[in-house]
Amino acid sequence: MQSLLDRLLGIGSVALISTDKTSPVSVLRWMAAPRSLRELIRTRAYQVSHRHVFTRAT
Repeated sequence: MQSLLDRLLGIGSVALISTDKTSPVSVLRWMAAPRSLRELIRTRAYQVSHRHVFTRAT
């Protein structure tokens, strides 16, 4: 989420949506390079979720 001023300053917000019942939405505000941060979080979440599919509990 970026306003025009945020874009000019290179900052913005990133919303994190989870399955947590107590706080399903968290917003990181005034983050530098928010699009890059969003993609980094998305990539890591995808990697972790797929890693758990192929591992077994011991």
